Amino acid sequence: MSKVDIKGTECAFSKRISTEKKRVFELKYFLILKIISNLLNTTKYRFQYIEYLHFPLWIIKDASWFIALHYESYANVFQKISLLFALPTILISLYLIRISKEPFKRIEHSIIGTWLVANSLWMVSELFEVPLSIGALLFFTLGLVLTFPYFRILFKK
Repeated sequence: MSKVDIKGTECAFSKRISTEKKRVFELKYFLILKIISNLLNTTKYRFQYIEYLHFPLWIIKDASWFIALHYESYANVFQKISLLFALPTILISLYLIRISKEPFKRIEHSIIGTWLVANSLWMVSELFEVPLSIGALLFFTLGLVLTFPYFRILFKK
């Protein structure tokens, strides 16, 4: 074998090693990006799960309120149930407002949150005869005011 052939072989061998190193690097990079993507998607699904959990709690709160108002024999129990479900519903709503990254979603959750607080104040004022109607009216008004930027953003899309 001549010296040229040996050098040519070494050069091809070193190119092969550098190509394999490059592939390993690309694979590691791909795996890191895949892990980050999965974490971000998990956060997205966790957000949706919390968002969807919010609505059944709200319905249970309102159904308990209705039963407490219309069925006197069960009123004492369902008053407590409606209060019990009002608190986590409002807390979840506040959490969704806090973690929303898009302005559109933040306004949307703010409108829902003001409605929930107003609805809960109205519920407490009816069930326990506490004068909170003005507070409910203020939160309903705030929710209405927030609908203007919400629709402005919605119709821009």
